[in-house]
Amino acid sequence: MKVFFLRSQDFPVAAAALLLMAALAGASIILCNGSLVYSLDDAYIHLSISEQIARGGYGINPGELSAPSSSVIWDFLLAPFAGTPFHIVLPLLINIAALLWSVLILSRLVTGVFSGIDPFVTGFIAVCFALAANLFGLVMTGMEHSLQVALSLSVLEGVTVTASGGPMPRRMAVSMILGPMVRYEMLAVTFAAALVLFLRGRRGKAFLLPAVSIIPLAVFSFFLLSRGLPPLPGSVLSKLAEGGLTGGLAGSVANRLRMYATDMDAMRFAALLLMFPVVWFVRRTEGDRLVTLFGFAVGLGHLILGRFGWFGRYHVYSMVILIIASAWSFRDLL
Repeated sequence: MKVFFLRSQDFPVAAAALLLMAALAGASIILCNGSLVYSLDDAYIHLSISEQIARGGYGINPGELSAPSSSVIWDFLLAPFAGTPFHIVLPLLINIAALLWSVLILSRLVTGVFSGIDPFVTGFIAVCFALAANLFGLVMTGMEHSLQVALSLSVLEGVTVTASGGPMPRRMAVSMILGPMVRYEMLAVTFAAALVLFLRGRRGKAFLLPAVSIIPLAVFSFFLLSRGLPPLPGSVLSKLAEGGLTGGLAGSVANRLRMYATDMDAMRFAALLLMFPVVWFVRRTEGDRLVTLFGFAVGLGHLILGRFGWFGRYHVYSMVILIIASAWSFRDLL
């Protein structure tokens, strides 16, 4: 599958997604008496942090250092417009752009899965899939998850090309580097893609790209330590503790199993993940196996270290990868 930046059939797909998103955002504003209100209060924490960054600090309250954000870069993206009326709208606009990017990548991937089908039909499927995966709902959280999904799909698109023997798209490399800066969970995507590159003989890039992606995280941890804070944001540490990953191995495994037994999202995710070893043995072409391996590695990483629930925002990126990667592996049967 060749990768283009934009195709002629991308414009109606983007227009349809934009109209749907405009309808959703408009309905939300009307229901909130004419005000833009994000669906989670975390968005306002990010806005507060960005205001402090613009003033030369870091944290929620003036003069009080803290690291409550799970994203290294998101607050810095918002900081340039702190103190302006545009500030409150910026998360929405970034997320809408990320949504459009995701839908266009989905359209290209669906075209690769259902070869020979009218491009407008594949575009319709892509928009419907985005709706079903809650990508439109993620936009209204005002948080970084929409950008996380877009970067994940960009890497997946590159993996489908590279696994088939094609050249690695530059967008894949950029997404592998930027992903962990958006969300720490994206390390799973970056390292899974690096594994595919390694097995395809691109060993220099397989080592270089993950190493480069870790540098900003290391610099951020050094910054936190220099300010007397823990090396990881408080939200990350609290999620690790809640997931039982800060104690011994046996206790961690027991806590994770208890979480999976009581969370339907986690159970569905684990069931889908269990299908991937079967796909590996069924598929015979190396390219399909590498795409399967990528999906399995990302899913396993999130199953071990990630979170589920909370309005379906934590695991969306990995669930989308699992579904599209499995469909890609069986595209000759669809």
